[in-house]
Amino acid sequence: MILKGTFPTEKFKSLATPFYFYDITLLKETLNTVKTEAGKYGYHVHYAVKANANPRILSIIAEYGLGADCVSGGEIQAALDAGFPARKIVYAGVGKADWEIIAKVKEAVSIPVIASGDIFSPQDALRCEKETGCDGLMLGRGVRGNPWLFHQIKMYQESGILEEKPSFEEVCAMILRHAKMLCDFKEEYMGIREMRKHVAWYTAGYKHSAQMRREVNLVECYADLEKLLQRAIASRKEGWTGIAPDIRDCDK
Repeated sequence: MILKGTFPTEKFKSLATPFYFYDITLLKETLNTVKTEAGKYGYHVHYAVKANANPRILSIIAEYGLGADCVSGGEIQAALDAGFPARKIVYAGVGKADWEIIAKVKEAVSIPVIASGDIFSPQDALRCEKETGCDGLMLGRGVRGNPWLFHQIKMYQESGILEEKPSFEEVCAMILRHAKMLCDFKEEYMGIREMRKHVAWYTAGYKHSAQMRREVNLVECYADLEKLLQRAIASRKEGWTGIAPDIRDCDK
């Protein structure tokens, strides 16, 4: 890559390609401009280490206060070696969580490290703590439809006891409590529609859950949801009856 000047063809003819040629002066000018302009709006710019992990380039970028955007453990180590402070390193990997990377970060920094990713059970939480040495856990997808996971993890950490899965009746009661809070916060029209996806997460794995996912998309108000759940509880042994569109309780 030629950023400025004439490429010395004869000198580099024998080198393997691709070959990247940087003008350090121009690079610094560019970084200074980026930092100044981003600072006007309170933005924090991160350099994608995968673009070029050359130690010299990374060290210059780090000197100008930019952050590092990494997608692997090797890139995180390269960023740390180049002088990027840990607080300015962002791990943007996708897919299954890589706890090994979290462990490497924990070893490299003195600040508290919070682990997150693929924690769906108390056993997952304990294994994550052991493998990463983290200072704390942050739960995400694991608590969608399962807010009980926080207490289950705490109980397992303190006593080794695995709490039983809540009953369907308990789940329905939590759905209504969640819906009431969401409707209070966003008003009923938006709250109840956003609640539809949460109902699907709450009821996953229970009897008639597939039918309930279809039925909940007809729900337009809190009264509809309450009736749907009442019928679901009553019909668990008798077969699904659901809530018909013509007997909704919403005001038209």
